[in-house]
Order: sequence, then structure tokens, then C-alpha cells
Amino acid sequence: ESRAACAEQRCDALRETCAALEATRAELREAVAVSDAERTASERAVHAQLESLRAECAALRAELASARAAERRGLNAAATAESEAQRKMEKHAAERKMLQGLVKKMRDALVQLTSRCERAESALATMEGAGADAA
Repeated sequence: ESRAACAEQRCDALRETCAALEATRAELREAVAVSDAERTASERAVHAQLESLRAECAALRAELASARAAERRGLNAAATAESEAQRKMEKHAAERKMLQGLVKKMRDALVQLTSRCERAESALATMEGAGADAA
């Protein structure tokens, strides 16, 4: 009997161990289910954050493209304004050069006229002097 009692005790101990293992397995399954749910929720949160970052990135790309386009327009406008200013400067320089040429011609003509007047006055004075002498 003592062997049977010993075997019975061992069977009882094994049943308790089996029951404890079954309880542990149930706890582990529950923990895995909770862990899977937490992982799924975490994955969803990360996915939502990733989508938000993608949208923000797309908005920033659009803003950058707009800024670059505005910069190009500004540079084109500045280049056009600079070109126009350069054209006006060249036009004014040409006009100034032409006017300087005209002023020089007028001065030369004035010098020639002054010289002719002086000669004419001198000739007139000589003629008047000769007419007075003849009279």
C-alpha cells in the first residue's frame, strides 16, 4: 500500500503541477493576446504618425516648390528690371554723347562766328577809316 499511496501522492502532485501549468498557459495566452492588442494599437499609432509626417512632408515640398517658383519670378523680375535699367543707361549715355557732340559743334561754330565777326568788324573799321580819309 505504501507504494500505491506514494504513487497516488505523486499523481496528485503531478495533477497540481498540470493544473498550475494549465493556469500558467492560460495566463500566458491572455498576456499574448493583450500584448498582440497593444502591439496592434501601437502599430496603428505609429502608422497614423507616419501618415501625418508624410502629409506634413508633402505640404513642405509644396511650400518649397512655391517658394522656389516665387524666387525664380523674383529673379526674373529683377533681371528684367536690371536689363531695362541697363538699356536706359545705355540710351542716356548715347544721348549724352550725342548732346556733348552737338555742344562741341556749337562751340566750334561760335568760335568761328566770333572770329568772322571780329574780322568783319576789323574790315568795317578799316573801310570806315579809309572813307574818312578819302573824304
